[in-house]
Parts: sequence; structure tokens; C-alpha cells
Amino acid sequence: MRWVFRWIVRGSGETRPLDVYDVAFLAGGARHVVDSAVTTLNQRGLLVVHNAQVHCVEGKQPLHPVERAMAAFCRHPTDIDTVRAVLQRSPEVQEIGRELAVWGLVAGAERQMTPAGRRHLQQAQLDARMLEYVFPHRSPRWEGAVPPPAARPRKRPGGNRRHGDLGPGLDTDPHSGSGHSSGGGAE
Repeated sequence: MRWVFRWIVRGSGETRPLDVYDVAFLAGGARHVVDSAVTTLNQRGLLVVHNAQVHCVEGKQPLHPVERAMAAFCRHPTDIDTVRAVLQRSPEVQEIGRELAVWGLVAGAERQMTPAGRRHLQQAQLDARMLEYVFPHRSPRWEGAVPPPAARPRKRPGGNRRHGDLGPGLDTDPHSGSGHSSGGGAE
């Protein structure tokens, strides 16, 4: 997907369309580029995400370099955290950061967004054609990607033995005391 704005490379008069991954980098850095690629490929049916495992399926070859790198890396089921760690440091994702730095939209080794980058990101957020998940406050959602966080067990008056809480006075930890006071009461 190509973005409608065109960036003018300083002093050269050259332009290049800004794509969804350029905007994703501005919105959340290299990791967000990877998350956006996972979401894009998942929505196109080229990538399956299940139980925090990512696996590319055979079929149509992606066109964008970041997507091709993802497809090559995820030929076999791979943990999503591994995919993020490796691909955010890939040459394809790093090239996006370098180009944005040349254009003055990010700066420094950490690729922090500049005021010009902020302005362009704000413009991108107003464009209805830009994919929602590119922006951090609209985080990507993948079907079955990560199990929902476990709820904390409810505290019961007698303890919650199912989760290791034996209740008042029944601690088995030698460092926790007996659960009973021998008096004194002063603090």
C-alpha cells in the first residue's frame, strides 16, 4: 500500500511515496513496523498467528521488502517475540529508519521523531485511507495471537488454596513467620 503524500528529499527535488511502514516507523519505531507487517500479512491470509506463533503460508509472494523478510523468516512456526526481536533489526526495517532520518523526520541513534516527523504523522492520522493498526493507540489484533492475560484469583476469607495461598496461619514459608502474634503490639 502506498501513501498519497510525497516526501521531498532535501535539496534533490526527488520524491518517493510514503508507505504504510514509513508511517508505522514514525508512529512506533522498528518494533511497530514488524507488528504492522504481521497484521498486514495476517489480514491478507499470507500469515497465520496462533498461540503467539507466527507462520507464513504458501501462496502469493508479498511485494514490500519488510513483508518479504517476514515471509522468509517465518517459513516454520516461530514465536512472535523472536520474530519481533530479529526483524526489527533486519536491514529492511533499518533502511526505513535511515530514509526517514535523511528526510529529517527522525533523528539520532534511537531514531526519535523530530517536530517535522510529528507534523507528518498527525497528517497521516487524518487520512481515512491509512490503516488503523499503523498507529500505536490502535494496537494490532491478531486472531488467537496471544492468549488473554490471566485474571488475578479472587481472595477468599480462608485463602485461595488452588493458587498456593493457604490462608491465615497456614503459611509453609519458613521466612514468613507463624501467622500468630506473641504479643508486644508496639510498632
